Amino acid sequence: MVITKLDDIRILWWNKDVTLRNIDDFRLAVWKLLDSDEASLVLELREVMYVNSAALGVMADAVQQGRRLQKQVVIAGIEPTVQEIFDIVKFGIFIKLFKQRNDAVAFMQALPVK
Repeated sequence: MVITKLDDIRILWWNKDVTLRNIDDFRLAVWKLLDSDEASLVLELREVMYVNSAALGVMADAVQQGRRLQKQVVIAGIEPTVQEIFDIVKFGIFIKLFKQRNDAVAFMQALPVK
């Protein structure tokens, strides 16, 4: 896990599958991302091949909490196996999904400044 900043965008790069063994670490990392001062937040899942249902819940909760905090949370770097899971649960309906981090960053940079 690495948290970086690019301009006014905070990026959490989580590079491990999310399972029962590390769901608590994943949850803490995501909440740390939400706790940052930036309003534009990217959860990058490059190299993640599997997320369990608890991870889906953490991501959905983060998006909802982000909205309450007037923050935009998006997910990027989505591998095909994770994209398949997202498609099944229709994650794209309420979470912005990007195959590449650069696409997510470009989306964030195009948002109006609040």
